[in-house]
Amino acid sequence: MAGGNEFPSTLAADDAHVYWSNGSDIFSAPADGGEAALLFTAPSVGKLVVDERGALYWTANDSPDGSVFRLRDGVATQLAKDQHPNGAVDVDATHVYFGAWDGSGFLRRVPRDGGPVEQVLACGTGCVIRSIRVDPQLIYFRSWTTPCDSNDGYVQTVSKADFSARSLLTGNGGGDCLYYGEMDVSASVAYWTWEGGAPPFGIFRASASGSGFAAIESNGDANWPTVRVDDQAIYYMRAGAIVRRPK
Repeated sequence: MAGGNEFPSTLAADDAHVYWSNGSDIFSAPADGGEAALLFTAPSVGKLVVDERGALYWTANDSPDGSVFRLRDGVATQLAKDQHPNGAVDVDATHVYFGAWDGSGFLRRVPRDGGPVEQVLACGTGCVIRSIRVDPQLIYFRSWTTPCDSNDGYVQTVSKADFSARSLLTGNGGGDCLYYGEMDVSASVAYWTWEGGAPPFGIFRASASGSGFAAIESNGDANWPTVRVDDQAIYYMRAGAIVRRPK
């Protein structure tokens, strides 16, 4: 692939295209190689996610209070505006889920083909939702608070049926000031990075019920930036290398 930006801060892909952003511009290129194309520009662009139709979703501060966007078949659509999005986003078969912050934190959703915005959860003053994942039954998210809280970074779940929330309080210990934290979900099991708060640090997992807590790999090194999971394996970064570990 040629052209585009040299230092992507977020990446998404499907069988046809690879999408990436430098934090303000979104680019794409054919998955089998080719020239990059500039798709979108804003002062700030959040994470990228692709649905099964090949539509791309993201949030941006394109206006004073920010918007949620979809790109499908080459056409960009503003799905929601003035939402104070903070970059966290995911999509399921019906909705786009995103984090918002205006001094307090919120988890919201909008139909992925457009419609009214619905508030799923308010997580309180100083709460910032950092990452979101969804499966057919649950919404998973991680957040941190200011001032710091011992529950920072824990994976929490929200039922799509009634919006009831619970925390997967597991064996990691306190998460004070765990500002960042990636995660992924597969077959009702959450996988997450732990690189702040109480050691040991590494890649961990637990079922949506909170049972089955285990370390995939852990040590004293607080540098575990990301984790992704598919049907066969867990992928994560360790000491500058990409690791593939069978599930």
